[in-house]
Amino acid sequence: MRPTQKRVLTVLTMWLEEYDLLNQDSEVAPKLQDFLRLIVTPPPLALTAKHMLKSLERLVSFKYIIFQLGCF
Repeated sequence: MRPTQKRVLTVLTMWLEEYDLLNQDSEVAPKLQDFLRLIVTPPPLALTAKHMLKSLERLVSFKYIIFQLGCF
């Protein structure tokens, strides 16, 4: 895996988890999910993308639950 590719995924993860990217732009989640699903090689990068996708899905479902409860 190239260091630049890994760095890009790391920055995206930080934006999602630490800087609340999902609340800043509602169109980010679907586009990022599509992007992460396209990453299939090299295997280490694909694994990182898969973990990010799971994290993103967790954050999106949490946001949906909070919204449904009227806490948002």
